[in-house]
Amino acid sequence: MKETPANRRRKRPVRFLDEVRQELSNVTWPTKRQIIAYSMVVLVTVTVLGSFISALDYLFSRLILSVGYMSGRPHPKKGSSRRGDTTCDLSKFRPVG
Repeated sequence: MKETPANRRRKRPVRFLDEVRQELSNVTWPTKRQIIAYSMVVLVTVTVLGSFISALDYLFSRLILSVGYMSGRPHPKKGSSRRGDTTCDLSKFRPVG
């Protein structure tokens, strides 16, 4: 049978999968002990960095709130603001009827 472009295209996926299988057989896979050690390194790193970023977030938010408080604006949790003020002066309203 003559080698045509159509025949080559049909053989490409099969050839590719054979090459993938050959390459994967040459891979040195990590042992179970190595996988556990690497996983622990990742978990510790994520925990430490997450804690660090959370601490920075807390410190910066406190800093920004304190700067806003020092500038004369009421603290959103301490003073009443226009949006959060739930008191209503009823003397401004007339009775209906």
